[in-house]
Amino acid sequence: MTYLKIKKLLQNKKNLTTKQQRLCDYIIENMNEIAFLSANQLAKKAGVGKATFFRFLKDANFNSYFEFKQDIHDYISNNINSNYWQTHALIKNKHNNDFLYSSVEEATNLLTNMMTTGLNSSFEKAINLIMSSEEIAILGCRTSKQLAIYFENILLPLGKKINQLSVNEQMIFDKISLLNSNTTLFLIAGAPYTSIVIQAVELASKNNISIIFLSNDISSSISSMSDVILLTPKSENRYTIIPFISVIEALTNDLLSRNSDKVSRNLKKIDESLRKYNQVKWL
Repeated sequence: MTYLKIKKLLQNKKNLTTKQQRLCDYIIENMNEIAFLSANQLAKKAGVGKATFFRFLKDANFNSYFEFKQDIHDYISNNINSNYWQTHALIKNKHNNDFLYSSVEEATNLLTNMMTTGLNSSFEKAINLIMSSEEIAILGCRTSKQLAIYFENILLPLGKKINQLSVNEQMIFDKISLLNSNTTLFLIAGAPYTSIVIQAVELASKNNISIIFLSNDISSSISSMSDVILLTPKSENRYTIIPFISVIEALTNDLLSRNSDKVSRNLKKIDESLRKYNQVKWL
């Protein structure tokens, strides 16, 4: 792994100066363009001086701009395009005929290693934040959209107001603009991050909305704007949402358990309505 310097830099973004954070944000959001920019062009586009940029490189232990660009290239190759290339490599592997066994084995390993990511303390913070919020806004785009809808559905018995932002992406900014300050935005997103997700979080943060970020990568500027980060391990060999599902279900089970009396009443109401209108049939 040759991109340790840039990875460490992104993880320590909060400790940088204001100008360096601005520069770091630009790098995060424009990694694919950096290969085509000179040092002067990058500094100008990021809104900082040339001296600030080279001091930034020195503080990050880069010996040259060339080394910095090489680190960015390696980081993109191993992270930003990982979903595509992991899947591409997987289906091209002629020696792997037992996809069922290998998929289950890797999923098991991921779930076993989840608690080594510091997830436990963040999990409790997320629970407390959701409990104290008047409303939960849920956002997931692309492959995370169905997870967001699933989370909304299984949270329903909790009886808390839920604002689903994921269904119509054209209305995301409209809805976030109208959220009150006692709302928590629950974001489900894995790298690579789309512009609409990053901009939506920026708007929520600007409007003092609390943010819970469920992800398998913390390199994005989203991390610095989040109140709680639920970080799951990332598969090295394939794209998977299994860790996300596990966290969503664990959160839901915990929340429903802590509000068992209210949840029981709500489940009874749901059951009575389903029976009345013949929506379910029990054998």
